[in-house]
Amino acid sequence: MKGCFLHGLKHQACNNLEQFEPAVCDRPSLAHKLRNAISRLDTAITPRTTLTFLDQHVDADWKLMEVILTWKSHKPVQVPRVITPTNSSILTPMAQYVRMRLSPVVAKLPFVLHDSAQLVSKLEALNFPDACILGSGDIVDVYPSTTPDMVAKNVYVALSLAGYNDALAVADLA
Repeated sequence: MKGCFLHGLKHQACNNLEQFEPAVCDRPSLAHKLRNAISRLDTAITPRTTLTFLDQHVDADWKLMEVILTWKSHKPVQVPRVITPTNSSILTPMAQYVRMRLSPVVAKLPFVLHDSAQLVSKLEALNFPDACILGSGDIVDVYPSTTPDMVAKNVYVALSLAGYNDALAVADLA
């Protein structure tokens, strides 16, 4: 029963079944790229202990990523939601470091929208003219569709505009 269900799910989810095949990570190549980025971080901003911590985790025997499927039960057509937690990933310390480096940049923004409810609240507080038409759209699969290159570019731009000289190295860890 489970095999039939999963087989049917694969066909419903996409036509390209090869994307469900397990991928093998080239750990030496990943380690080389991460070490290269870590070595280019500004030591005036990043304490030596943090650099050592990041470097040590490159060799950690952690999983790269695990994928979990949950169901969007509130939808008329049942579709899976892919969740890729990073709490068990070798990249977790890198992600935490990037978040820490972006914190002062984000803190200087005039406003940061935290969720959909906050957006609705802000929109309801606005006074629109009677002849105004307000449209909106749903961004489908925004998180799975955001590529690592897109994230790295945005991290680089944000840190560069803020004047950080190691923006590219931080973006490479993103």
